[in-house]
Amino acid sequence: MSENIKITVQNRRYNLDIVRCYACVMVVLIHVVAIDWYIDPNLDKWKLYNLFDMFARCGVPLFFMLSGILFLEKEKLCISRFLSHNIFRLVKLWLVWSIFYESYLQLRTHTYSGIKEFLTGCINGHYHLWFLPTLIMVYLIFPIIHEGIHNNSLNVKYCLVLFGAIIFRQNLIILPNKSDLLNAILEKTNFTAAIIYTGYAVLGYYLSKKKYGKNARILSCLIYIVVSIAGAYGNWWYSIYYNGGEAAEWLYNYFSIPTCIQAVCVLCFFLSFENIKWRGWKYLSSCTLGVYLVHPFIIENCAYKGISVANGNPLITVPIMLIIMLIGSLIITVLIKKIPIVNRYI
Repeated sequence: MSENIKITVQNRRYNLDIVRCYACVMVVLIHVVAIDWYIDPNLDKWKLYNLFDMFARCGVPLFFMLSGILFLEKEKLCISRFLSHNIFRLVKLWLVWSIFYESYLQLRTHTYSGIKEFLTGCINGHYHLWFLPTLIMVYLIFPIIHEGIHNNSLNVKYCLVLFGAIIFRQNLIILPNKSDLLNAILEKTNFTAAIIYTGYAVLGYYLSKKKYGKNARILSCLIYIVVSIAGAYGNWWYSIYYNGGEAAEWLYNYFSIPTCIQAVCVLCFFLSFENIKWRGWKYLSSCTLGVYLVHPFIIENCAYKGISVANGNPLITVPIMLIIMLIGSLIITVLIKKIPIVNRYI
């Protein structure tokens, strides 16, 4: 979502831009549905929410897979530039938008806290901002994987520095009487989750090296639909029979087998389209980061005013709300991109 890679027009893979746009739409769909998700799973309304949500679970894994394709396929990866240009940019984005959402929350709820509580809230971050620190951790692992793929070797010094940082973090964890602020920082620098998500990045890189024809396109589409419907049914079944009749997220995990299969199918489907030339996908792709950053602001403001998917049949309200959120977020993103200095943070 956040890579800032220069690709010539002749060599640009517009199908990857489409994958990014699709993944962004799926992430927004998840958050649109989440507003009214925790209701009785026996209701037809919940069953439709569950189906929409299950189809969208591949969104986040696709972003990690795209990162793997764009960075791991590069012949050379300059670590110093990678750290300063890509990772530092993500850190700035996370800090700026965490401050924005925490300030917005306190202003809306009139719960003004002290500076320590405010900083803790910023580090904990808005619910959707978990992605940025996780992506930062994944990026820190990329140079090691890149060396192994292209040079069949390891940058020992970089590995030792990274290992030292992990050891330092582990020792901070065992400290007694840690402050809430330090606990929040430690939670956001979790390499365990990053290592697992790195698997998606490597998987994306591996799949991008293959060729896919029409048969693969049709098969991946069919498997995606079947797995999504089966996953939605499994999640309903688990909610009714194993979770006391309360809505559960059994198969929503980004590492569940259905989600992994979905991500593979979607990526292979779009990789099969190699001759896409419409440059508009490039611009839309460049706006996905902004849409990701601002769409919860619109969703929450609408919900605060009683406007959400709960106001009718989900077959109608979910697509309508999704379109409203996407268009609204896109407009805000385009406008911010025109503002000097501020446009660096979207």
